[in-house]
Amino acid sequence: MNVTPATARRDTWTSLGAFCRTLFAMLGRRVLVALLLSAALGLTEGAGFLLLIPMLTAVGVDTGSGSVGMLASAISRAFSALHLTPSLVTALFAYAAVITVQTTVSRWQVITVLSVELHFVAGIRKRLYAAVARARWQYLARSRASNIAQVLTNEADRVGIATYQVLQLIVHLCVSTVYLALALRLSATLTIGVMLTGGAVLIALQRRIGASRRQGERTSKATEHLFTAAVEHVAALRIAKSYGAEERHVASLAAVADTVADTQIEAIRISAGSRSWFEVGGVMALSLLLWIGLRVLQLPAGAVMLLLYVYSRIMPRLSAFQQALQDVAYYLPAFAATERLRIEAEREAEPVRDGADPVIFRRHIRLDHVTFVHDEGGGGVREITVDIPFGSTAAILGPSGAGKSTLADLLCGLYRPQRGTMTVDDTAIDDRHLSGWKAQIGYVNQDTFLFNTSVRANLLWACPDATDDGIRDALSLAAAEFVLDLPGGLDAELGDRGQRLSGGERQRLALARALLRKPKLLLLDEATSALDAANEQRILDAIRRLHGTMTVVLITHRTSAARDADTIYLLEDGHLAASGTWTTLADRLGNPVNALIPAHEV
Repeated sequence: MNVTPATARRDTWTSLGAFCRTLFAMLGRRVLVALLLSAALGLTEGAGFLLLIPMLTAVGVDTGSGSVGMLASAISRAFSALHLTPSLVTALFAYAAVITVQTTVSRWQVITVLSVELHFVAGIRKRLYAAVARARWQYLARSRASNIAQVLTNEADRVGIATYQVLQLIVHLCVSTVYLALALRLSATLTIGVMLTGGAVLIALQRRIGASRRQGERTSKATEHLFTAAVEHVAALRIAKSYGAEERHVASLAAVADTVADTQIEAIRISAGSRSWFEVGGVMALSLLLWIGLRVLQLPAGAVMLLLYVYSRIMPRLSAFQQALQDVAYYLPAFAATERLRIEAEREAEPVRDGADPVIFRRHIRLDHVTFVHDEGGGGVREITVDIPFGSTAAILGPSGAGKSTLADLLCGLYRPQRGTMTVDDTAIDDRHLSGWKAQIGYVNQDTFLFNTSVRANLLWACPDATDDGIRDALSLAAAEFVLDLPGGLDAELGDRGQRLSGGERQRLALARALLRKPKLLLLDEATSALDAANEQRILDAIRRLHGTMTVVLITHRTSAARDADTIYLLEDGHLAASGTWTTLADRLGNPVNALIPAHEV
């Protein structure tokens, strides 16, 4: 959809209002301090200007008897009130003192502005990630992780730049207001002329604010594509190198990078064009007005010099004001992107309660006629009824797409039944009990994730209070004692996503992490798929030893893992096709695995 310049400008002001409300809501006190320091900066600049008048008078410059003469008399009276003799030396010392104060105020103003910027970015990130983390898994599963990461990183940084530019707008406004007030005192006629001319230039450049916003939106979209492409290309490097397709891989990412560069260059072109038009127009107007002051109004030389100084200070401020306004318009779409994602995630938030009601699990987990169908493609489970006794081992089998992982996600509370109920003993798992139930679950899936930190930190992430003895017991149960022999032992770094370990080693360590929680339900979703026969057998032996103390649910394709289960549930096309022990199912179906699972998946 094409956006008109007027619409873009209106959207800019609307977004700016929302931005400022959010900024004050998060950091009201800090912003107020920044505003006060900006005002103080303008006042000290004005004081420094006023001290130029006695200096000019002292060196014999004619300031006349008009407005400048009146200001000179007022300053002389101020010196006398302080028991100081108006002289060049006194004025120089006073000027040096004012500039010292101005420098100090400027330093604190810069520090405060940067502090506001950084704290605001941190607040935006924390609020946004909290919304994402609390959203329903169904929403997160259909969202692109790279898009969320891009908004949390790149777009949040762009919000920081917008924050700085908004505060710079205030600084330029405060200082310009002081100088305009002084200029009005010196010559109201010329100053009004300058204000009208400068205002006309600003109005003429308003269309470029809309252009900056549109370019900012294009940049946000381009950087989103770049971020996604970068994540995907790095993840695919292994296969790209194995295909000998590095150059094609590089060219593909380079094309996306060039698009980002082009959008940024266009933004710079728009900004530079505005600055040049403002400076040229400002100089022409200033030259004309000063000529009028000298030839038509016949102002004294001192008044003209002071006006020239004031205008030389005002015009760069007005130019910087216009530039900051365009930068704000350019970066505000990043704030809109963070707000859009936050609002969307909050709309999908899981219900939150102040406290979690406890869930007692001593008898069984029951899914009663449960249906959950995914929005995309219609996959899921339909009218599933299963009953898993406490302390037993259940295996869930079926071909790809049969609904096994959906059933696992229902059991651990990631999905909520659309129809039917899930109960633990006599407790229905609803909003009140969800947290209490999740606290009793250990979960390991096929796509094992490990953090880029130490072995110990990865394990303690699941159970922060675990002792070294508890860690060693969990490692032993999971056949993962090998980590103790790594250089550094438990403090060994694992690399990005645990890449310093093999696939099987990552699965064993993830299993140890789950066991460290001492769960009442251990859910293994193809968690032994990357293990060799010997290590898989060690884990299956461990599961046998846990029998009666922990409920284990295995989602697997492997006969060896399913054979010893107390109950096997066979899924087909989202429905429960059969259930029973290996022996009873074998009597009815022959080999239960081969009966429903294609040979190439076994």
